[in-house]
Amino acid sequence: MTPDSIDTIILSHDHGDHTGGLNDLLMKEVSANIFIPSSFNAEFEKNISVKNVSVSRVKKARQIMESIITTDELKGLTGPDEIGLILSSAKGPVLICGCAHPGVVAMARNAAEITGERIYAIFGGAHFYNSQENEIKTAWMI
Repeated sequence: MTPDSIDTIILSHDHGDHTGGLNDLLMKEVSANIFIPSSFNAEFEKNISVKNVSVSRVKKARQIMESIITTDELKGLTGPDEIGLILSSAKGPVLICGCAHPGVVAMARNAAEITGERIYAIFGGAHFYNSQENEIKTAWMI
């Protein structure tokens, strides 16, 4: 993959470890649609507005591509508000979380509501470090 082949960028939440490399990437003259949660810092959008990109804020689930939908923007419990990605697969929806600051159970439930299907798999950050065992088990049952 080369920078000029990137046409869509989706940022899960407003943390430097998820956004930090974006300016360097955009300096490579990437022309892309960037999707961010609606709660992102306004300065972030202002700083990249001079680049050859369009920025869309996501509050409610949004179709990004034929087989990719975002979750709703969910309130962060352990950090910022966040969106996840729901990918279509032959075995069912796959949820990708950045960190799951709203809680992986809440994100999985939201994805299941959006798709009307049981979630097949969850990938990405889950921040289960403060979770009870029953919450972890619940996440895999959704």
